[in-house]
Amino acid sequence: MNNTYTEFINNILEERGRFNCDGYKERHHIVPRCMGGSNDKENLIDLYATEHYIAHKLLALENPQNDKLVYAWWMMSHDENNQKFISQQEYDILRKNYAKIQSAKMLDHNPMRGKTHTTKARIKISESAKGRKLSQETKDKLSQLNSGENNNFYGKKHNEKTKAKMRQNHPDFSLGKHPKARKVYCIELDKEFSCIKEAENVTKISGIRQNLKGETSFAGLHPTTGVPLHWIYSSEKGSIDKIHNITSKPTKLKGVRCVELNKYFPSIKSASDFIQKSSTRISYCCKHPNCTCGGYHWRYDTS
Repeated sequence: MNNTYTEFINNILEERGRFNCDGYKERHHIVPRCMGGSNDKENLIDLYATEHYIAHKLLALENPQNDKLVYAWWMMSHDENNQKFISQQEYDILRKNYAKIQSAKMLDHNPMRGKTHTTKARIKISESAKGRKLSQETKDKLSQLNSGENNNFYGKKHNEKTKAKMRQNHPDFSLGKHPKARKVYCIELDKEFSCIKEAENVTKISGIRQNLKGETSFAGLHPTTGVPLHWIYSSEKGSIDKIHNITSKPTKLKGVRCVELNKYFPSIKSASDFIQKSSTRISYCCKHPNCTCGGYHWRYDTS
């Protein structure tokens, strides 16, 4: 069918008139309401369902910039489950026109177009989002929607050029290079580290972060003297009072004794290093006298 919309309507008016459909019919505005058409009798016509569809198809194709006409054809081309029942070629034309209109509407009606949130607004948005948690059901649904064949990248791989570009654009957050990384200082070792991670890697000591927060009295022992190690941020090195307060506090080490060997260890960590077993297991055995670690029984000894 190569008729224009006007020719299509005029042919129907000439063949059977304005309101002479038998059986099921649909009332149609000859000049659409969105284009200034009225509800007057002269602007109305009864069409069969197929004719009504063709009329809106012609209107949409002839007026691709009119979002209401394109939307009307879109709605008439899909069922309640949004399944299309038009030809592939027609769907391609319709989908492209509809997408252009929706994109333009989003740009024109976006209240934040060309604007940015103020610092106060960003803080408010951030605070309102804190503590917000998704239910497990919602998490499962999101996981299903984005997994397997539903994932846009399913079965694909980045080429070497893309990988190189991603590596180039990715910030280098290796040791000490993170913008929020802070240098740390060990008082007893008189040594500075670029960050907590580097200090833990070099000294093989865990719990440095907790010591910096004040949650523990020390973290680790001196490799030579065996004295407890105290940690501060490098920015606090100039605070003599703080260093004095930290180092002058009595540190009570909880020593352990191996029953069979009758050997005393100043800490669970030193005992763990000696028998090459888990410190967690030794601690558990100290609390449960009948248990063993490394074939030995262990007891706390604070004498």
